[in-house]
Amino acid sequence: MYEAEEKALRDYFGVLPAESGAVPDEALERAVRSGIGRGRARRTAARRLRAAAGAAAAVLLLLFALPWLSGRTGELRSSREAPLSWGSLEKYRAVAEGDITVSSALDSGQYTRIGSSSGEKNGYSFTVDAVIADRRGMIVLYTTENRTEEKVQIGGFQLKGKSPKAISLISYSGWSEEEGRIGAVPHLIRINWADGYQPKGDWTASLTMTPDNAAALSASSSKYRTVLQAPIKLDPAADIASGKVRRLDKELVIGGQSLTLEQAYYGTTGIYLDYMYGKDNSKQLFSAIKPTITEESGGKQPTTELTSSTEMYRTDGGRTLIFENDNRNANGAMELHILGLQALDKTKLDLVVDTKRQRVLQGPDDKLSFSEQPAAKGQLILSYQLGQLIGKDGSKQYLRYGINLEEDYTDGEGKRHRMDANRSSSSYSGSSGEERQDFIYDLGTAAELPQPLTFRISSYPSPVLEAKTIRIR
Repeated sequence: MYEAEEKALRDYFGVLPAESGAVPDEALERAVRSGIGRGRARRTAARRLRAAAGAAAAVLLLLFALPWLSGRTGELRSSREAPLSWGSLEKYRAVAEGDITVSSALDSGQYTRIGSSSGEKNGYSFTVDAVIADRRGMIVLYTTENRTEEKVQIGGFQLKGKSPKAISLISYSGWSEEEGRIGAVPHLIRINWADGYQPKGDWTASLTMTPDNAAALSASSSKYRTVLQAPIKLDPAADIASGKVRRLDKELVIGGQSLTLEQAYYGTTGIYLDYMYGKDNSKQLFSAIKPTITEESGGKQPTTELTSSTEMYRTDGGRTLIFENDNRNANGAMELHILGLQALDKTKLDLVVDTKRQRVLQGPDDKLSFSEQPAAKGQLILSYQLGQLIGKDGSKQYLRYGINLEEDYTDGEGKRHRMDANRSSSSYSGSSGEERQDFIYDLGTAAELPQPLTFRISSYPSPVLEAKTIRIR
């Protein structure tokens, strides 16, 4: 899967529902290996070409929620009485640079101190210092300590309750050389959920540390992986930011396609805009193009621009856009701006290819072809001609969009197969004097399949440009 915009490569969030009895160690193992695979794919593609490898374009959001966190009893109130002073959290100022949500929450004291450590294991440890939490999400501020002589890759950050019906929430951040370096490293990570579920009791935060070498990263066992755990006490009755909800119920029509803005939630972790596409639309709508919120600040700058880096899918068919939020400005008027939609005719959603002859037999347009990059066994590499999607000055970067395929596909005999989506990636090249983007798919099998192969498109660069602006506060 791939992000619709370059900025969205920064974070990847996931929510996994599970009863504690139904989340065995092998389930966590799969999640950890999935996260490591994403990190390795990003780094390999970055070496191979000049752009970072692809990450997930959207996040599956199930209707479960994390309870409001209290951390240590009585510490929340004191932290809110020290606006503009980050105190012991000053070490996070560099990683929070440019993140208006985090910096404004810490400036105004809207956070909860935790101070829970995993203790050292195999030369590794981590400490959850604080969280920023509301009804729809949580931002975790934690520090990893690597006392070995080798860099590491950090697996998924997991929160798991101890109650019989507890859920597990796993989040991944984009792996980087900086995150896995030797010594103490501060991190920020986000976890988001839907409203309405508040489990009680103690929780455990865990991370997996894996040495950054070929043997450790390719191992099928957990021999090289160190799981670290730190306890966190949760109290749903704690004074965690409740935020504000505003019903919108406003319809937007863009290029003849409709969507309804249902409600907006304004919290310390961001602005959550819930919306639903119209059921009678003639096109398959993939995402909004460059959604942005402008907020009247009343300061030296008349407005503040709040961008969205994540779009989440809801189980009821709706979606949620998550925007930045300036926690120092709770009452400024806000407008939502959308430049258009990524939308494709529903009659053009099938992609038919012949991997033996290296031909696209059926596709949405003539911009898609097999890549000049040689594919390994079990791989499909398609190349998309960006053309006018990106201007020479980069002014149209927001139109760049990933080509996602549903995991299930059929071969020439009608037999169904499943791709390994976790091993998919993307890269960029400028060969033949034109800008192209390659999309690499792992077919899930190295066997030669009966041709042709038929896939279902779940996202495609197909912009419908029609700017809209609407007041949301």
